[in-house]
Amino acid sequence: METGCPEGEAVASRLCQQMEIALAELDLPATPSMARYWDDFADRNQTIEALRSAKCVTLLIGGETRRCDFSIFGPVADVMKCVFLRWLRHMKATTVVGYFYGVRAMKEQLGCHSLAELVLLAPIELEWYWARKIKPFVSYETASSLRAMLHALAALEIAEWRPHDAVRIRYSIRSPLRDRFRKIRLGDSYLRAYEQARVVDRLDHFSSTVTHATPDVLIFEAAVLVLGFQHALRPGQSARLRRSETEVYDDGSIQLAVPYLKQPKGTPRRVSLRSIRIEWVPIFRELIARSAKNAEDRLLPLTPHEVSRVTKSALSGIGLDRTATDLRHTGAQRLADRGGSLHDIMELLTHESSKIAQVYVDSSPSQARIINDALGLSPFYRDIPAKHARRFVNRAALEEMSPDRRVSGVPHGFPTGTIGGCTSGQSMCARTPVLACYTCHKFMPSADREVHRGVETGLRSVVQRFRDAGSWQEGSPVFYQLGVTIGAVGDVIRTLESRQDEDRDEKL
Repeated sequence: METGCPEGEAVASRLCQQMEIALAELDLPATPSMARYWDDFADRNQTIEALRSAKCVTLLIGGETRRCDFSIFGPVADVMKCVFLRWLRHMKATTVVGYFYGVRAMKEQLGCHSLAELVLLAPIELEWYWARKIKPFVSYETASSLRAMLHALAALEIAEWRPHDAVRIRYSIRSPLRDRFRKIRLGDSYLRAYEQARVVDRLDHFSSTVTHATPDVLIFEAAVLVLGFQHALRPGQSARLRRSETEVYDDGSIQLAVPYLKQPKGTPRRVSLRSIRIEWVPIFRELIARSAKNAEDRLLPLTPHEVSRVTKSALSGIGLDRTATDLRHTGAQRLADRGGSLHDIMELLTHESSKIAQVYVDSSPSQARIINDALGLSPFYRDIPAKHARRFVNRAALEEMSPDRRVSGVPHGFPTGTIGGCTSGQSMCARTPVLACYTCHKFMPSADREVHRGVETGLRSVVQRFRDAGSWQEGSPVFYQLGVTIGAVGDVIRTLESRQDEDRDEKL
């Protein structure tokens, strides 16, 4: 800590000494003599010996070693060892190492003094301290690591942190903003058509010429290209393919069992079955024959890091400055451009959530044309006249109506609440409630804008559900009805927003 004057340096020195004393007097959990963790690459437990006296430990991650040196944290070293062991008991080793390196990055950037301050901080001061001394200076990844550290401190009841502070940590502090999907949206990661053609030409030619005399490195390069280009595999997935789970059928086809990564700790191994493109089967026939000579049950004798390096080398060999990640993004976007559903893209990427798959769909020009019509976003649906624009009713007026005249429903499984009133009553109407109401001259919409936003969101989710199930047909009656209804709901919302703006202007 720089102060600029001798008196300031003396004060800073005393504060550091006081913090060191406070850290030394903390009542820390006892350190076990050894610890075990699951190595999901080697499929076995690994053991860390002599843990109590260890200043540094080494973990095996993806077939390679990762060092976690506690001594670099100075007076916070013992606290970090407790945090590390807490993480190791409840998280995958890969996550633990990522968090450890994140906290280390904070220490290297802001110093041990700041890390000690955070450990000794009174929880009630967290929001203020975080906003002024942490968030402006660290990356999103480092912020996530520090949050994980604070959760561990609370669970272990170190210093003033207690388990109930988990709520404060979760909701009162924010990580720096970042756009996780920026490269996907910008399209920087997608191989252009000519680049994809080079990959296909290379694999076609190699597959037609591969023999028993072909060098191993060329076999590996071709195999990882197929896995990344055709199946959008991560390097970690390619490195974890098992020979025993690979099927070779009489018709000449080959099927792989691709493991899901990032699964919760302790869950059974889950796989996605993939077939190799028939033109490229000779590459994998040769690869399987060579892998049978190895003692390990792995199709490729490579670590995830080596798969990344070999993939980049293979792409460089055909004049492309691309990576394994670029192949993965290209595979997902190619599927979206062919009209693949969210479920199709999730299956390709072996994802549990549809969040990233939705980004690929949104980035696809062909998907945009299909979905825009269904979601009522095209000019055709947006120009539908609002026959009820002058007949909004407030909550008090709705409550005075008889239940039969209050309009609500559960279209396609989602409840809408009371969206408005009907001049004749639902019992006298043969049309579908909610779906038919927004375009009916007897309908009096609620003046509550949020009610209609809920209907719009619900109907759009119905459209997307049809798409994901693969049961959507352009031009069908349901396509037209949902598109018209969503357009009419949007018109109601825009009319209410316009009225609100007019009212605000009159007050000004």
